[in-house]
Amino acid sequence: MTFYNNLCKKIGTIVPKKYKNDELYPKMRFAGINEDFDYYVGSKIILIIILFLIGFILPITLFRIIGITDSLGQVLIKIAEYSFSLHWLIVGIILGLVFFLIPAIIYYMRILYIIQMRAKMVEEVLPDFLFLVSNNINAGMTTFSAVSNSTRKEFGLLNEEIKQALSKSMGQESFTDSLKELNYRINSQMLKETISFFSEAMKSGGKLAKLLENTASDLRQRQELKKELKSSTKMYVMFVLFIILIATPLLLSISVQFLKTIEGLQNTGLQEAVQMTQVSFLGGKLLISPEFMKFMAYIVLFINSMLASLFMGLLGDSKLTQGVKYFPVLFFISTVLFTLGTIILPNFLGALQ
Repeated sequence: MTFYNNLCKKIGTIVPKKYKNDELYPKMRFAGINEDFDYYVGSKIILIIILFLIGFILPITLFRIIGITDSLGQVLIKIAEYSFSLHWLIVGIILGLVFFLIPAIIYYMRILYIIQMRAKMVEEVLPDFLFLVSNNINAGMTTFSAVSNSTRKEFGLLNEEIKQALSKSMGQESFTDSLKELNYRINSQMLKETISFFSEAMKSGGKLAKLLENTASDLRQRQELKKELKSSTKMYVMFVLFIILIATPLLLSISVQFLKTIEGLQNTGLQEAVQMTQVSFLGGKLLISPEFMKFMAYIVLFINSMLASLFMGLLGDSKLTQGVKYFPVLFFISTVLFTLGTIILPNFLGALQ
């Protein structure tokens, strides 16, 4: 275990320092990760490399045994529009990259979600905390005592961070400096502005209680405005869901069925009848096969689901990254409905005939 820990730390040190100090480590602090940063990064890199190797050797072992390498290669050939046979080595590299990128993206998105969740938890209870501090100051308490007596278990994460800051202020650090360290633990612009006002008011000797009360009222109004804005955009979200989950799969399944119908008519020896009736679009050769249209439909559903999830995140939480969590559900439902459409439509049209 010691060897593994040392290996993780050494691999973690390989990451460029500029990237770690400017991008990676601040996000880990905001996410509340208390492990050794080099060890944490190194352990995730090792896991991702192992997954890459698993994806790389699948075509050599399992895929070649069950005989799906060729079919997978044909799919990749269609994507890349290559005319030559795809070698298993290229399939292995592509699968390895997929096994590598997906966990890396999941780890990164998980950290972003934790950061945003922690900020949201603090912002929801921050006005109540400021009201309590203001009331305690008006009751005659010192600033330190007012903040200390305002901590409650109901405040959750904010309560833990405030207690940690208070314990640091009992040592060599000043009270305001220890509070400013919250800006390195919670990625919240609202909290940052509040701490800045609080620190400046303590230095200038102004009416701290009144300032905190007004700040809490402003924060409460801002939260109410966000809720109203979110509720007013529900119709847009419902419209997007209708387009992605119902309209697009239905239209794509109709397109596939239309191409199958035209292809069936052309293969039943009706060329002379077509020429006699002068229906030109039935006489020409189809440039798009139903199979290719079905393949492209899944790509369209994938792209539309991703764009719709980002749009929903922007409308709901004003952040694109918050919408990525909706993508798997949207893509799964739209794909299932499209597949059901391609199965049900032929039976439905046959019953009508």
